[in-house]
Amino acid sequence: MRGNQQLRGRDGSWGTACGGAERGVIGSAMASSKLFMETNITGRIQRGNSFSLMHSSVIAEEDVEMILGSVFAFVGKLYALIDPYLRHARFQYNAVLFNVGYCLLERNPIERNSYYFGNIEGAQTIVVLPEARVISRDDLNSSQAEIQTFMVRLRRKFNKGS
Repeated sequence: MRGNQQLRGRDGSWGTACGGAERGVIGSAMASSKLFMETNITGRIQRGNSFSLMHSSVIAEEDVEMILGSVFAFVGKLYALIDPYLRHARFQYNAVLFNVGYCLLERNPIERNSYYFGNIEGAQTIVVLPEARVISRDDLNSSQAEIQTFMVRLRRKFNKGS
């Protein structure tokens, strides 16, 4: 963790899921005006029974969309507080998924008896965008179109080897 200030959210207990990803929110505010946020995607919503393979094999698209929307809303509100005169209107973002392993990316995942390896390369880290993407301050507060664009790119990364 880099930076002078560390923020820890109260969104749940620490645990493991889908390759050992931690639960919780950790952010770092740096002097260079960069904001790094870490959050768990898996395990937020209970799907199926607690002994199902789904929890360690599937990443739900709805969870990614919910997290990204929450992050955009948080950053929008943060800049509304620290920059009320609207000096900063454009921002850049990117996303990295850690501990992905062979997880699948599915919309509305359902419990089943077996799962195949979706991420055929078994990548532990997936950098979603090839370079940082610009987002406007207005889009931070109404981010549905940006989230859909992001999800298209994320699906391409997951389907790359299959």
